[in-house]
Amino acid sequence: MLRFFTLFLLFCTLLTAASTKEELDTAKKYLYSTTSKSDLFKAYDTYKHYYLKALIANDIATQKRCLDGIVIAGGKLHIDIDEYEKKRVVLNSQSGETRSDHREERA
Repeated sequence: MLRFFTLFLLFCTLLTAASTKEELDTAKKYLYSTTSKSDLFKAYDTYKHYYLKALIANDIATQKRCLDGIVIAGGKLHIDIDEYEKKRVVLNSQSGETRSDHREERA
């Protein structure tokens, strides 16, 4: 019974992980391939949603990906993103990256 439960949890976790990747990929597509404000807001909201989930799960890689998306989408939508930029700089400095690595994306 314990094995079944463990396998079930593993299966559910894998399904959720695939869903997260697909949703973030869709948000990235909206971010770079559209000028529609509606699609940009969808991307912005998706990145914020998964950023909060990544904070709870302490998933640094997803936090970085989401912060990049939030900063880029927020910049295009003229939303105040200063706090997210600061968080991104802190995360990137912890992993050895620099802020200049992402400047091209925001332009």
